[in-house]
Amino acid sequence: MSEDHSSAGTGLRGARARRFEVLVAAQVLYLLVYPWLEAERHDLGPVSLMTTALMLSALWAIAETPRRVWIGGALAAVVFACTVLPTPPGSPLFLTGLVAEAALYVFGTAVIALEVFSRGSVGRDTIFGSIAVYGLFGFTWAVLYLILETLQPGSFTVGDLRANHPQWSNLLYFSFTSLSTTGFGDVTPVTTHASSLVILQYLTGVFYMAVVVARLVGMYTSER
Repeated sequence: MSEDHSSAGTGLRGARARRFEVLVAAQVLYLLVYPWLEAERHDLGPVSLMTTALMLSALWAIAETPRRVWIGGALAAVVFACTVLPTPPGSPLFLTGLVAEAALYVFGTAVIALEVFSRGSVGRDTIFGSIAVYGLFGFTWAVLYLILETLQPGSFTVGDLRANHPQWSNLLYFSFTSLSTTGFGDVTPVTTHASSLVILQYLTGVFYMAVVVARLVGMYTSER
């Protein structure tokens, strides 16, 4: 019996050691699969289930203390409740779920970034933690764009047409192209509020990459 408990404990510790890898894998899987699914987020559909899986991966990545579990779990519970209940786009419940989701991603980003950058050596966890934070930036800003588009329909254009409600897939794609400062121009901010958000994301992406490179190089140099 004790051997079984020991094996279970060892397996759990091994899974915990790879928690950032799990989160990165969940992000990549989401980005690969969501184009094949319905892009709307206002009902309990495949995209909502994938969002739940992504949130659970983020919770697993930050669940080092009971306080983190309670905060992250409460936010995830709000998102899930707003998904299960009837939430037509634009309703207060729909917006509440989006705000809670954005808050969960921000909380997870802060926790992982502090843990990664407080380490004194470069390891697998450091690399995957940095990638996980970058991915969470992309998802966070995509949700913020969806909140803005819900509050101010027509904040973004898709192609040559002004869309009252761009799909989630459009905004997620736009978020990651903006984060990497690629900017293909097929999705465009129209209102001043949208432009301000995009500028902030540009700055976030550029500043983060500069900090990551400087930090990793500094840790690697100190090891030598």
